[in-house]
Amino acid sequence: MQVRGEGNFDKKRGIAGDLYLVLHIDEKHGISRDGLNLYSKINIDYTEAILGTVMKVETVEGLRDLRIPSGIQPGDTVKMLYMGVPDINKPSKRGDHHFVVNVQIPKDISDTERTLVEKLASIRESCKEHSVPSTGMP
Repeated sequence: MQVRGEGNFDKKRGIAGDLYLVLHIDEKHGISRDGLNLYSKINIDYTEAILGTVMKVETVEGLRDLRIPSGIQPGDTVKMLYMGVPDINKPSKRGDHHFVVNVQIPKDISDTERTLVEKLASIRESCKEHSVPSTGMP
């Protein structure tokens, strides 16, 4: 970044030189940037995807609570408004922090978990059978 007229003063020419600023910005592990927006990937359990949850996430301002809505799908994004990068030309403007959700499906489950998931599947199937599609007529 160049700031004109703010460098060393040249006595012979009677003018001040330019000041050059070099910024080195450290990246925070697990956070990438695209313009003013930040992106992170988060992992949640399939039960958390179904029921929703609140989890602690790492932001550039430290740990924050992120609300994951129920029914979130793999690859969906949850966003924290105004937690991105400030605009250098307009500091009141700031990007968002997007969290891309990865739903973890367990490879191995206990017999108890299997029984419960099978029961849930059975309940969902019976609900589908009992629901009547709406035709728009009473």
